[in-house]
This record gives sequence, structure tokens and C-alpha cells, in this order.
Amino acid sequence: MRSKHSFVGKTLLIMSMSGSLLSLSDAPVEAGVVRSCASPAMTRWAMAAGWPKAQLPKLMRTMYKESRCSTFASNSCCAGLMQIHKIHLKRLHMRRLDLYNPFYNLVAAHDVWVRAGWGAWDGGGA
Repeated sequence: MRSKHSFVGKTLLIMSMSGSLLSLSDAPVEAGVVRSCASPAMTRWAMAAGWPKAQLPKLMRTMYKESRCSTFASNSCCAGLMQIHKIHLKRLHMRRLDLYNPFYNLVAAHDVWVRAGWGAWDGGGA
């Protein structure tokens, strides 16, 4: 599965699995509003990656906390939406580039969550 990415201002447009565009913005939000990456496309990717429906709200909040919904988020050790650490790549038979694909990142995150729980993300972005 390939995603098409383009930047328009501060909005990332991602071609979803259904072919519709998913728009994620880092525009300011009102104080007290829970920030999340929840969207129909992100929900479909998460469910397809094996995430239980009951965990989706926490997953979407954690995703926002880790990457601000950016598929290109990266630092010296971690990459993608859920900031998967490179130590997991060999076990998952993945390359670092795979972690920039939203679906594969969510597959890897699910594996980490099954093994370590939300503690792998410092409490899960509650």
C-alpha cells in the first residue's frame, strides 16, 4: 500500500486506504480540548493493523503526543506516527523506511503495545 503525501501550508494530506484525502493540521486548538489524530482513515488503518476498538481513543491521543500526526516524525532513534524505536525493527523484519508508512507504523506499534503495553510510550498520552 502506498500513501501519497503533499504539504499545503501546515496541513499534511494523506491518501487514505479508501482513496479519500485525510487532512491533519497542527493549527491551534482551544484550551482544554483533547488533542488526537482520530479520523476515519486513521481508524481504518489502526483496525487493519490489529488494534482493538477499545484502545483506539488512547492510540489516537498517544499518536498526537508522539508525532503530532506526522507520518514523517523522526529523531535519532524513533520514527513515524507512533515513534517506534529502531530496536524493534529486526524483530518485526522491517526497515526504518517502513515506519514512515502509517499502516506499517501502526502494525509495529501494535506489536510493541502487545509486548510492553502503554508504558512503552510513557503512559500513553492519556
